[in-house]
Amino acid sequence: MRLFLSVLLCSISLFTTAQKKEKIQILNAEEFRYSEKSKKDAQRLIGNVQLKHQDVLMFCDSAYIYKSSSYVEAFGNVRIKQGDSLTLYGDYLQYVSDKKKADIQRNVRLVRPDLVLSTDRMIMDRNTNMAYYENGGTIKSTTDNNTLVSKKGYFHMKSNVMYFKEEVILTSPEYTISSDTMRYNTNNSEISFFGPTEIVSKENYIYCENGYYNTITERSIFYKNAYLLSENKELRGDTIAYDREKGYGEARSNVSIIDTVENIIVKGNLAKFFEQQDSIEVSKKALLVQPFEEDTLFMHAKLFRVFPNKEGKRILQAFYQVNIYKKDLQGSCDSVAYAFTDSSLKMFYSPILWSDQNQITGSIININTSNGKIDQLFIPENAFITSEVDSNKSRYNQIKGKQLTGTFIQNELRKVFIEGNGQTIYYGQDENQKFIGVNRAESSDLLIGIKSNDIETITFMNDPDATLYPLNELDVEELKLGGFKWQGAFRPESNAELFTWRRGNLRK
Repeated sequence: MRLFLSVLLCSISLFTTAQKKEKIQILNAEEFRYSEKSKKDAQRLIGNVQLKHQDVLMFCDSAYIYKSSSYVEAFGNVRIKQGDSLTLYGDYLQYVSDKKKADIQRNVRLVRPDLVLSTDRMIMDRNTNMAYYENGGTIKSTTDNNTLVSKKGYFHMKSNVMYFKEEVILTSPEYTISSDTMRYNTNNSEISFFGPTEIVSKENYIYCENGYYNTITERSIFYKNAYLLSENKELRGDTIAYDREKGYGEARSNVSIIDTVENIIVKGNLAKFFEQQDSIEVSKKALLVQPFEEDTLFMHAKLFRVFPNKEGKRILQAFYQVNIYKKDLQGSCDSVAYAFTDSSLKMFYSPILWSDQNQITGSIININTSNGKIDQLFIPENAFITSEVDSNKSRYNQIKGKQLTGTFIQNELRKVFIEGNGQTIYYGQDENQKFIGVNRAESSDLLIGIKSNDIETITFMNDPDATLYPLNELDVEELKLGGFKWQGAFRPESNAELFTWRRGNLRK
């Protein structure tokens, strides 16, 4: 009798609407009841109930089917299966055949081979191929071991794309992502952000308001107010691309890197950072800014690199067309190396340093600083100091020697010690600043005292040879030491001039 009933139920149409909509079929039930007292227009199916509407199969312990409204109420162990890969579970179901819409409640789970979605209530709209919840849900991925929770979630079943809104949090073993609005493409495991988003891990903290992240490849791109915090460093840019697995990233356009330990800011339009090497490169209109209490140092170069050397000390290198500006100090050279530990700076390839009236050159210039002020200057070879005393008649005080050590007090050059082949040309002036003659002197070693940027004393250490000439006795060229070159035209007069380069290729 039960077999006959099952066959009979499968063969008759119970749910034909006035518009002749496609029928819901009853595939199986252990018991069939009709109770006019309790449910006037309902038929009740009990035990291993199986229903079908188009390509959707529905299973439950019992169900009411309403003829007039063409919908099903299902109870206990509810299961909806669409295709081979998607199954929906719950304790209670309302299914409207005309609208092809299912309302599943209590202990709801949407199960696919790659994920399980849990919530208390879910609506499945087969017209739009969408399933959604609006009272909180949790997704656990079986492919990347991630868990996502949100207040609202929308699953496009045909495209396999999910949207999440309000209090969205994705947690993985390596990081946590919190966002206002998020899209998750289950085809390629790519997450997109459309609102304020935070990504927190042991390595760094990332913020953006637009972007995407692939949970499989761990590659990402962040836009709109994006920045990355890592070990006392802050990286900002219009676009930040990051590969978590390789520990490599790039920032483009309006880039700034802030190092709070070293108190420097490096700006540019392209930055590359290597987490494993703890190094950063900045190029394309690169500018270093180092604030001090009384002033700020600005430095431009084609490329900046910050990295730890073999001893673990952090080094900053600046390459090609380096210009330096500080109110009381300016410089120009091909490249610079700066050690953060002892605040020492080296200038390479035709370096020039300007301090007030003095132009300082040499093969290499070594500078020791403290709190943004020069303590000591050392030039190991081809040392030359020049200061202009009369621009109308091309008169210059000059100090030349093989090796130079200079002492600064309050960023003012106060003492110069020349070792080897010391030579000077010095224009003497009286109390009224009137020129009284020019002194030309040579000595193997020289000790020169300077006050208010004027030569105050010259001490000849060994075998001195000095002559004071009347102003007009020697011509202009005789009053220039070998290697003399006045290069005031290359001196940056403001930080706005740092990007202007007039010196050509210094490595020729």
